Amino acid sequence: VSTFRVNKWAALALKSQFCLFEGTFRKYHALTIDPATAGVEYVNDYEFYLEQAAAAAQADDVITLNTDATLSAALTLPAGVTLNGNGKQINGDIIAGGEITFAGVTKVTSFNVKNVNTVVNIPAGASLQLTGTGRMVIGHGCTFNITGTIADNEFQPFHIV
Repeated sequence: VSTFRVNKWAALALKSQFCLFEGTFRKYHALTIDPATAGVEYVNDYEFYLEQAAAAAQADDVITLNTDATLSAALTLPAGVTLNGNGKQINGDIIAGGEITFAGVTKVTSFNVKNVNTVVNIPAGASLQLTGTGRMVIGHGCTFNITGTIADNEFQPFHIV
């Protein structure tokens, strides 16, 4: 193994970091591309970069939102990823692709834990807030480790005992 070669994991980490930066930069600076001339389906192309950042994330990575995000399709987060909503809103369906941990305040319109035996961690100081028509879908055998809070549309915390 050469010390000068980049492995798959380093490349994915760089891709994730680049796409997260580019997506938030384009959102804040209102940069978009014309989908007709570029041959892409995204009207707001920052969505493409944010979705690519999540797709490149690996176990033990932390994805921190720096702006509100509207997803054009359901976003599946890989197993072992921590999502720090940073108080921002995600409009769209978030799907846990395996064990997932929340940090900070994460606001979502939909959270889907449809995979069997998925573990969801909401540690102390973290909060998962379902907004709008907020819904949570839970598959069989899922485990929730909650020392933080889950809040409904009215942002009233409830605890599962």
